[in-house]
Amino acid sequence: MMKEKKPAAEKDIDKIMQTESTRDVAKQKKLEKELIHERNLLRNLLDNIPDSIYFKDKEHKFVAVSKAKAEHHGLSSEDFVGKTDFDFFPEECARKMHEANDQVLKTGKSIVGREEKVTHPDGSVHWYSVTKVPYQDKDGNIIGTMGISRDITERERAEEKLKVEKEFSDHLFESSESCLILVNGKKEIVRVNDAALKIFGRKKEEVLGRICHEFICPAEKGKCPIFDLGEEVDYSERVVLNSKGEKVPVIKTVGKIEKEGKTYLLESFMDLTDRKRVEKELAQERDLLHVLMDNIPDAIYFKDTASRFTRINKAEAHLLGVKDPEEVVGKTDFDYFAEEHARDAFADEQKIMKIEQALISKVEKSERPDGYFVWHSTTKVPIKDKEGRVIGTVGISRDITERKQLEEELKQASAAIAEISLKKDEEIKRLKQRIAELEKK
Repeated sequence: MMKEKKPAAEKDIDKIMQTESTRDVAKQKKLEKELIHERNLLRNLLDNIPDSIYFKDKEHKFVAVSKAKAEHHGLSSEDFVGKTDFDFFPEECARKMHEANDQVLKTGKSIVGREEKVTHPDGSVHWYSVTKVPYQDKDGNIIGTMGISRDITERERAEEKLKVEKEFSDHLFESSESCLILVNGKKEIVRVNDAALKIFGRKKEEVLGRICHEFICPAEKGKCPIFDLGEEVDYSERVVLNSKGEKVPVIKTVGKIEKEGKTYLLESFMDLTDRKRVEKELAQERDLLHVLMDNIPDAIYFKDTASRFTRINKAEAHLLGVKDPEEVVGKTDFDYFAEEHARDAFADEQKIMKIEQALISKVEKSERPDGYFVWHSTTKVPIKDKEGRVIGTVGISRDITERKQLEEELKQASAAIAEISLKKDEEIKRLKQRIAELEKK
């Protein structure tokens, strides 16, 4: 029998179907190739990016993690698949991560750049900048979360150090007995402490933003000794103006500070009025605040919880008899002072840290390495980190030896005068007795 021929229309349909099938196969292969390519791109990204990246499903189970995250835990990427944060972190830490992921899943809103403190199984503490975003399928349905974590521990430590130094710097500025003002390049007063306000007889809001000349400085406009005339003012006698326009004699030091490309003047001065009146009873201050820290005349030192030096300024280095301040780091007062003084200082510092209260203006006598005895007025305060934990102490010691010597001289002079007066009274008594005897004759 002869094979029945298909009508032309059917042949055309077959041809079209074969063509479409070929196209579908080609399209499928193209999609598979693109999918493989995208998977390779994702894997290359996860294997080479230094940040910790992870994908989780709606049950908070890891679907994929970057090589950096896996290696941070000493594991492979495959070790994470199907597990949760509770398998890798302490319960409290894992619970916080779980709650954050829940928030993203429920709200569909991303968490961007949030800083998180993480305690690892080995006890080490790290800080991370964390971003969590919803992970969606092609139809826009949320099927999980994606997270990116960047280790910012070193940055946090640097910020903590900067914070401590700033707090210490602010404490020095505001509590200094020396008068301090900061003047910008426009000759405007941008900062002033209470000691200076007391001399000026003004409130802070009256001073800040004002041009210093013809307000607190008698110099005329355009004749600023520092900015315009290029003079150096270093521990020299000057005058400042108070609110009544009166000239107040001061010992003044001016130093230039460069900050963010701008020049500022730090002016420090001390009222000489009282000192001139009682100069014989009080010791003349030799150095005034020049710039904060190493140029301040007071001895300044930082110590850790074991009372070991972590940093000192030049004045303290001089007191200890060393040339390089770095030389004393890690050492204690027992390495430089007599045992009795070192023991007392250690006890004071341990008590300060325990009760978290400052020791203000304690008068101390100590022996320098050269055998010379000196007196100091010492203030010590506890240093705390941002979480409120005491991490050490900072001390400020002012040399009051000359004052104590004057007090001793005054005491000796008073005793001498008293002795002379007593001898005079005895002599008068003797003469009266002699006169009485002569009258009887």
